[in-house]
Amino acid sequence: MGISQLGKQAEIVQVNPKNIIAEIEAILIKVLNTSNVNQQKFRNAKQWEQIKALESEDFLDKVVS
Repeated sequence: MGISQLGKQAEIVQVNPKNIIAEIEAILIKVLNTSNVNQQKFRNAKQWEQIKALESEDFLDKVVS
């Protein structure tokens, strides 16, 4: 913990509002674990899993080896 320096901010780009709505719908469906709805795919994103800090060493050992 402590103070961390922030990285460079991402550049602002114009986006299609329909794409943003589709991404938000996909996030909501994932978060709400909705099973009676077609599972939406993220168009411009990669899925990632959050792990606990205590599990990080074990996870990194699996990824690096």
